[in-house]
Amino acid sequence: DRLKMIPLKAENLGLLIKDQKQLESNLSLNESSSILSQELKQAMEVRLSKVLADEKNYFWCTNWIIVSRDINEIVGGIMIIIRKIVS
Repeated sequence: DRLKMIPLKAENLGLLIKDQKQLESNLSLNESSSILSQELKQAMEVRLSKVLADEKNYFWCTNWIIVSRDINEIVGGIMIIIRKIVS
């Protein structure tokens, strides 16, 4: 239990893109020194549009942050890619 994963709702995903320090404050996390690249921010903008299109099922479309419980800080993130299976 050293890590926890948090799926970001639309508001928090928007903050991750635009104002990571505010996101960390909202989630009561310590400030991290990581900075998202412009390319990653663009990918997250696409994710945000998908979350806004289906907020009820946001956890399938959003970015999940990975937080170290030891330092209470964002140490990474993941995005789930869902592919429809056609039979």
